[in-house]
Amino acid sequence: MAGLKDAWTDFRATIETMDPVDLTLRLTLLILIVSPGPGEHWIVAITTGLLAMAGVLQPALLRSRRYWFLIAAVMLSVNAVYNWEFSDNHKFLISFWCLAVACSLSSANPREALAVNGRLLVGLCFLFATLWKLTSSTYLDSSMFHLLLLTDSRFFVLGETFAGMTPDMLQYNQLELSGLQSTLVGTNLITKGVWTTGVLQAGSGVPGFALFLTWWTLLIEGLLAVVFLMPARLLPRWRHVILLIFAVTTYPPSNVIQFGWVLLVMGLAACQPEDRRLRLGYTAAFLFIFIFSTGGIRDAYFHWLQQ
Repeated sequence: MAGLKDAWTDFRATIETMDPVDLTLRLTLLILIVSPGPGEHWIVAITTGLLAMAGVLQPALLRSRRYWFLIAAVMLSVNAVYNWEFSDNHKFLISFWCLAVACSLSSANPREALAVNGRLLVGLCFLFATLWKLTSSTYLDSSMFHLLLLTDSRFFVLGETFAGMTPDMLQYNQLELSGLQSTLVGTNLITKGVWTTGVLQAGSGVPGFALFLTWWTLLIEGLLAVVFLMPARLLPRWRHVILLIFAVTTYPPSNVIQFGWVLLVMGLAACQPEDRRLRLGYTAAFLFIFIFSTGGIRDAYFHWLQQ
């Protein structure tokens, strides 16, 4: 225990004394190095990985605007232009964030510019997410979460823990969904209401839990849009507390760690230099999402919840 306590003390001292801009940029490079997965375009995975490693090995590049413009150009040209139809949401977001970093480093006050860009990007991200949800009938009637709980492996642990889903149900539903997709080409399976036809199997708690997820997500994302887009002097610390709560309760269970990482880095950038504890909280949350979402830790936690 003493060794663990000493390690935490050293970690805390390192994060609290590190320059806020350097900490933000280093964590951004870490995302670029470890985030590529099976669905990542190979050009982006290789090129940005090598560029990010260069920034880690050559600290002089860390605050070079040309270096960050090069990273942004590679990511935007592939994710937002060439491969935009298949790019996940977080790939667009990290691409825009790298461009914001490059622009911030070109300003007379990079720290302040980075803080403004981070705050506005977080706020706009949640604003557009909230607007989409408010204008989507398949979201407001909880159909989206209903289908995700029945068929999406990323949401299965939540469904098993809180909605009565079983591994056999998920396996059966995924097989049935594959068959439906092959016969209903071009049809929106959510609006089709496949779970009401008796085709898919559902736990008894799925409807209620899907409704809870629908309105909880809408409420907290709308609140985040408001607090991050309001003037920076208002609720300066509470906006960060709300984002941290949202991130650590949303992304580990759903296993969408890349999107959570980008939001946390942008939130970190919006901190003021004196906000040492908030920087520590953001960094700890960043690592927590990664550790919790990999290996057996996540499964062990939800198994414990079921006992």
